Amino acid sequence: MNFGELSPLRQSLHAPGARDDGSPARAGKRPGHAGNGITHVQSSSDLSDNERRLSFLLKLSDALHVLTDPTAIQVEACRLIGEHLKVDCVRYGEIDGEEYIPRAAYAPANDVDLRRGPVSGLNSFLRDAYRRGEAVAIDDVAVERRFTADERTRLLAVGIAAFLGFMLLKNGQWVGALSLQHKTPRTWTPAEVELTREVAERVWAATERAKAQAAARESENRIRQFGEASSDVLWIRDAKTLRNESITPAFEKIFGFPRERAMADDHLTTWREVILPEDYKVVAAGLDAARRGERVTFEYRIRRPDGDMRWVRSTIFPILDADGKVSRLGGIAHDATEEKTSTARLQVLVSELQHRTRNLVAVIGALSNKTAQECTSLAEFQYVFGERLAAVGRAQAHLSRLADGEKVVFDELLRAELMSHAKSGRVTLAGPRDVPLRNSAVQTFALALHELTTNAVKYGALSRAEGHLEVRWELRPDAGGDQALHVDWRERGVDTAAVPTAAKGGGYGRELIERALPYQLQAKTSYELTADGVHCTITAAIAGISPAQLDEAAAS
Repeated sequence: MNFGELSPLRQSLHAPGARDDGSPARAGKRPGHAGNGITHVQSSSDLSDNERRLSFLLKLSDALHVLTDPTAIQVEACRLIGEHLKVDCVRYGEIDGEEYIPRAAYAPANDVDLRRGPVSGLNSFLRDAYRRGEAVAIDDVAVERRFTADERTRLLAVGIAAFLGFMLLKNGQWVGALSLQHKTPRTWTPAEVELTREVAERVWAATERAKAQAAARESENRIRQFGEASSDVLWIRDAKTLRNESITPAFEKIFGFPRERAMADDHLTTWREVILPEDYKVVAAGLDAARRGERVTFEYRIRRPDGDMRWVRSTIFPILDADGKVSRLGGIAHDATEEKTSTARLQVLVSELQHRTRNLVAVIGALSNKTAQECTSLAEFQYVFGERLAAVGRAQAHLSRLADGEKVVFDELLRAELMSHAKSGRVTLAGPRDVPLRNSAVQTFALALHELTTNAVKYGALSRAEGHLEVRWELRPDAGGDQALHVDWRERGVDTAAVPTAAKGGGYGRELIERALPYQLQAKTSYELTADGVHCTITAAIAGISPAQLDEAAAS
């Protein structure tokens, strides 16, 4: 039957009404024909009908119980009741709001149109009966006067001469419909009416069960996929025995031994083997608190079978049974090792930053005082102090760009000071590349190089065309056998007799080299103003150096 074409009748969902011959149609509220005023007396025939009904319902239940697919349940139910009542067509559909959605049909001799359609076109007498929860039986469509002539014609044209229908109401809403159709007039018995109602209810219940089970399986599948994808361990234990019931794959990566071994573990034996003894009390206290119904988070350390130590952050929470008692414990174990390491590193960096900041403030204060003592005017102070601050800034820029474990190298620091003053043929640099300086030495070394460069630009080799600056450096073993950096700064082509007397004295640059470097870096220094220009040497300890750098130093 075309659902859209016969919208007032809607897939054999029918209501009571009078026939053309004056006898009533039936809408059954109980096992019997409604509206005929006859009280039925139970007979042996009635008992036989009841036995057959119960036998059929048992068969139906057995058949539906083993099915898990909602559509398969509906198809099987339509077939069983169709064969049992020997009808020409059975339909089952679901109702979503105002839309009828056909799901299954049984029609051994015909094809069945299963198009969906609206419920809103039902006749008022049909809607009223279905809203009352009544099963509706029409014995003979041809004489049912509550149908219009056009409706009767269309029903008969598609082979519906009699039908029995029932729409399920749940919480005041239509949710499903079961209808039986016959090609010839048929008197529907009270037992058949009641059976239709019961089958509809059972099909709906079995369908909902199957949907709930499918949803549960899908949910479990999503949870399983989530657990398998998670880098954290998700686990469930029996609250009483503490035996594992579920552990996700991340367990093996964090704890270092197979899940199967942990699943077979009872009373935490295997788990306890990897927990550091001094941390086990924290773990035991957390488990006890969760058993009492508390949610707890704590951290502990483990020693994996491969010897690697890891930090684990664990959250444990109670899982309650239907009586509200703690029956299981759920947990999330997170590998917090990297976070712990990062936190410790950050604390070191913060301490280093505080130290550098205090040191930098002290250096700037000292620079300001020394510069003020040397300068004779505010303009001179602004220039000299600005240049010295720029040198400090360049040193800090080098330090701030370092990655973990990296060091500022000497040649890079030297070139940064000289690059704005170097002229072709006037500066010679020679020495091994990438000699690492201690971080604590960078700032003082940078200021020393700045003072030497500034002096060379103002009075020395870089202040005249005939002047030449040569800077050579090499690695030498110190008294303790460690490698030290030796720097030789030599200026030539300078008539020192013409250098102003103030430039020959003990200014800040010379004081920095002769006093600050030995004090702060335990360096050995010399500073001499020769007839040809300044000659300065600095020997200072350096950071660790690789064998390759030693080879390069030897080659240079």
